[in-house]
Amino acid sequence: MAASQAYSVSLLETVDFAPASEAAEVLQNVRTILSTRRGTVPLDRDFGLSWSYIDKPLPVARMMLKAEIIQALQVYEPRAQVTAVGFQDSTTDAMDGILKPIVRIRLAETVSTENAASTGSTASGSGSTAETIDTTAASSGSADTSAITSMLMGQVSDIEERLRDIEQSDYTELYNNGES
Repeated sequence: MAASQAYSVSLLETVDFAPASEAAEVLQNVRTILSTRRGTVPLDRDFGLSWSYIDKPLPVARMMLKAEIIQALQVYEPRAQVTAVGFQDSTTDAMDGILKPIVRIRLAETVSTENAASTGSTASGSGSTAETIDTTAASSGSADTSAITSMLMGQVSDIEERLRDIEQSDYTELYNNGES
């Protein structure tokens, strides 16, 4: 049954212009959504992911991108139900501010999985060591997914507020030390 099979999708796979099955097509569509910048598709300017997380602190950027991925896949590829979003961990990438998402999905019950193994996407166990947000509950419907997206955006706001507090305390400390 398709829904019991989990897949990990990342940006590293190559484009397959003739997917062998409906499952391969869904995985290809997920990769396309992940790799498309919002505003670059002429007849659908909302397609893809925004880059509003650029220049944000890494924890904030991760949470914003996770929420964005969940929301975009819900709208543009409803046959893929997001179960988790993680990131490839690399010290070099972290130092350069590069985020490489790995999205774990389950296919909808109606998706045929014949020849899905030839897609280049892996079944569960992607090797990502980054934190993931488990969204298994979200796969049951859009109301749950909206709640998770709201939760993620709330966490982003909390992180941004903490960062502002830290910056403010640093400035206050520097100012007070300068007068001593």
